[in-house]
Amino acid sequence: MRELRGVLLAVLTACGAEASVEGASGQAPPPGMLGCGPDFCGIADEYCMIYVSDQGDANQYRCAPFPSGCASNRHCDCLIDGRLGLTCEGDAESGLTLTSLGG
Repeated sequence: MRELRGVLLAVLTACGAEASVEGASGQAPPPGMLGCGPDFCGIADEYCMIYVSDQGDANQYRCAPFPSGCASNRHCDCLIDGRLGLTCEGDAESGLTLTSLGG
């Protein structure tokens, strides 16, 4: 998936879009992708995980694969699954973003 992101950024750059190898922040995600901080996640097999710092550090972003139990049930309820301190937004079509507050 990382190689695909690099190719997509190269194509965006070649087409005149503002993109860089450092990340995709501020760029509209390509079809089938979800913006996740400086990166893009594949909507079909990944969600965006955001770790929000309450210590003044920069927030951390990463694309994470759906847990096996959520691969065919891509909904917030499945990702949160009773874990405290998490929020989730989005849906299977637009992509899911899970946020962990504090830390």
